[in-house]
Amino acid sequence: MRHNVSLKMALKNISNWIADKSLYYSPEHRKYLYGFYAGLGNFDLFELPSEYQCLISNSNLKDGDLHAVVLSILPIEHTTTDEIKPYETHIRCVVSAKLYGYQHTPTLLSAIRFASLHHASQKRKSTGEPYLNHLIEVAQLLQFYESSSNENTLIAAVLHDILEDTEVTSIGVNYLFGNEVSTIVLELTCNSATNSDDKKIALLNQVATGSIEAQTIKLADIISNVSSLLSLWSLDRKLSYIDWCKKVAKVCSSSSERLYDYFNVKVQLVEKMKNNEQQIISKVETWAGSHEAAIKWYETEHISALGSTAKVAVERGHVEAVLNYIEVIARGGYA
Repeated sequence: MRHNVSLKMALKNISNWIADKSLYYSPEHRKYLYGFYAGLGNFDLFELPSEYQCLISNSNLKDGDLHAVVLSILPIEHTTTDEIKPYETHIRCVVSAKLYGYQHTPTLLSAIRFASLHHASQKRKSTGEPYLNHLIEVAQLLQFYESSSNENTLIAAVLHDILEDTEVTSIGVNYLFGNEVSTIVLELTCNSATNSDDKKIALLNQVATGSIEAQTIKLADIISNVSSLLSLWSLDRKLSYIDWCKKVAKVCSSSSERLYDYFNVKVQLVEKMKNNEQQIISKVETWAGSHEAAIKWYETEHISALGSTAKVAVERGHVEAVLNYIEVIARGGYA
C-alpha cells in the first residue's frame, strides 16, 4: 500500500473495503486493519497507515468478534509480524463507517467539520456544553482580536486539542491540512506528562519557546477556559488554575497585546468574583459552625428569596442581595 496516494483515492479504498467486508477494527488497540484471504487458508492483514486511520470516524461494528488467525503477513512499511500479533483474536468487521468526505479542502470550514466528527462525544468539563463550542470560540477570539491571523492559524486553533483528545495523529493532520497546521498543533500538544501538574509545567515550558501562532492560540485558549470557570469549579480549583493561566499568558504576551489585555480583563472579573465569594463565605462561617459548612451552604443551599443558591446568585451579579440575606440570618431572621 502506498502512503502517498491522494485523499480521494484513500477514501475510495476505504469505501471499497467496507463494501467487500474486508475492513476490520481492533477494539482493544483502536486500529483499523485491511485483511483478505490469500488462499490455502491464509489470511493476510495490514494495519492502515496513520493518514488513513484519521479519515474514519464513529464506526458501527458488529457485536461478534471475528476470531481470525493470521497465518501469513505480507510486508508493509512500519508494520511487522510482531506488531500484528495482538490483533489476531480481537478484530471486528466494519460494516459501515462515517468517512470524512470527498470534498475535503484544507479550509477553516473543513477543520470545523473534521473537529466536529472527532470531538463529537466530548463535553467541556467546566460547563457540560459540546467541546466543539470551545474550539470555535478560540478561533473566533483570534478572528476578532488578531484579524491578521492567516487561515492556517485559525485551522490550528480549531484543531489545537485534536492530538491529545482524539485518535487523530499528527500524520493525519499533516495529510489533511498541511505541514504548517500540523507543526502548530504539535506545539500545543503535550503527551510527555502523565498527571495534570506535570502536564501544566511541561506545556508552560513548551509554549514559552513556541511560535507566535502557537502562542496567540494558547492565549485565546486560556481566555476561553477562564471565562467558563464560574459555573462549576470550586474556589480553590479556580485560584490554582488562574495562577497557571497567568504564567502562560505572561510567556505568550508578546505574541498579541490585544489578547493579553483581554485575558487580564477576564482574570480581573474572576478575581472579583473570588473576593465576593470569600467575603460571603467568611460571613456565613460565623453562624454555620465551620469553614466547610459555610462553603457547603454557599454552594448547595437553595434560597427561596433569591430563587437560587448563593453561589448562582453571585455569579448572576446579585452580590448585595446575598449579603443582605446573610445579614438578616445573622440577626436571627428567616428562621
